Amino acid sequence: MRRFALGIALAAAFAMAAGAFAAAFPEAAEQPNPQVYVVELNGAVEQALARYVTRVFDTAEREKAAAVIVEISTPGGRIDSAIAIKDRIVRSPVKTIAYVRDHAWSAGALITLSAEKVAMAPGSSIGSAEPRPLDEKVLSAWRAELESTAERRRRDPKLAAGMADAGIEIPGVKEKGKLLNLTWKRALELGISDATAADRDEVLASFGLQGARVVTERQTPAERLARFVSNPIVAPVILTIGFLGMVVEAMTPGFGIPGLVGLSAFALYFGGQAAAGAAGWEVAALFLLGVLLLTVEAFMPGFGVFGFSGIASMILSIYFAIARSGQGIEMLLIAVAASALALLVAVRFGLRRGIWRRLTLASTLSGTSARGPGEPGQVPESLAGKTGIALTHLRPAGVVEIDGMRVDVITRGEFIDRGQTVYVLEDSGGTVVVTFGDGQRDDTPGKPGRIRASYPRR
Repeated sequence: MRRFALGIALAAAFAMAAGAFAAAFPEAAEQPNPQVYVVELNGAVEQALARYVTRVFDTAEREKAAAVIVEISTPGGRIDSAIAIKDRIVRSPVKTIAYVRDHAWSAGALITLSAEKVAMAPGSSIGSAEPRPLDEKVLSAWRAELESTAERRRRDPKLAAGMADAGIEIPGVKEKGKLLNLTWKRALELGISDATAADRDEVLASFGLQGARVVTERQTPAERLARFVSNPIVAPVILTIGFLGMVVEAMTPGFGIPGLVGLSAFALYFGGQAAAGAAGWEVAALFLLGVLLLTVEAFMPGFGVFGFSGIASMILSIYFAIARSGQGIEMLLIAVAASALALLVAVRFGLRRGIWRRLTLASTLSGTSARGPGEPGQVPESLAGKTGIALTHLRPAGVVEIDGMRVDVITRGEFIDRGQTVYVLEDSGGTVVVTFGDGQRDDTPGKPGRIRASYPRR
């Protein structure tokens, strides 16, 4: 009987001890070997990063993880992506910890403030969250996001606002006219941070998660590709290559390397945007419609409604893929301007040196030599001053017939339709340059010495 009573007493004591442990460490009590998921938030904040964060949180919630640690090292990024990450963090039922490894600036400040707990490494900092573009509407909305997020996590909203608005004065903390940027020590003093941790193990120890199994979810190849393509520096370069390739292809007969390069660049761009969740099937369909319209234009005389409609469709598809942000519009404008500048340089300096002809006329047409039938070793006759008929569209390179011979030529940048009369301006031996007209001079007042066009220009 006494042994039985002793057993009951020991069981009761064990149950009380287990209850006390569960109350002190609820995460560990739920799981004998709790899991902690880690999100590595490095580099610029953009849509692909937001998609990666969402995927990790979905997995952590499905696996009933004890916590998610968001390791932050970012100079900032897109506001819309930062808000999307913040929203996913605050609505998660899993305990969230933000660990600032070196800096959480701009968009990174909002993400840090959205976590339940914050730890900062020695030497790290947080703040400098002034938005771009800086106008009253954007600043007001962004400041409200920071303030409401800080209040939600019981942090001082005025400190959060001071990170974005230089006009705020906080006595003893910041002067008016400067943005708030806090060191790891100052953030701990002011309650923005809850702990100092030199590494991940110290983060776990600071919040009662010692011994937890850490699962680090890496970015998938598709997510890395999406981040690369969405980079504010890389995206305009890819778009510029795509625009140049398609424009050069439209200006030359047939379909060759420029078209393949352009389509490959656009495929890379849209593939990355689709992986980031910024572009759906409707955006890709709009882009393909633009390619189809440009293809129709390539087989139609002149440069009219199909060409302009195709270019407009492609630009709209790119705009929608960029997700309608101010930064996205800036990327598109940079790409268009760079493409136009590069094309101008190619037309002004490349044509007369024969570079364009060597790059675009990869295939040759059968027929008599461009230099006439002459005997082997005979010096070819210059074609300068002669007239001919365009056998292909000259955009600006193509083939004309001169004195019964097929001749590879280029224009000075004009587009000349097939069947039109052309005049040879220059024959340097390697390059034949032609223009509109029949070689007769136009004596119209104000146009002395210009060559008269033999047909109405479109």
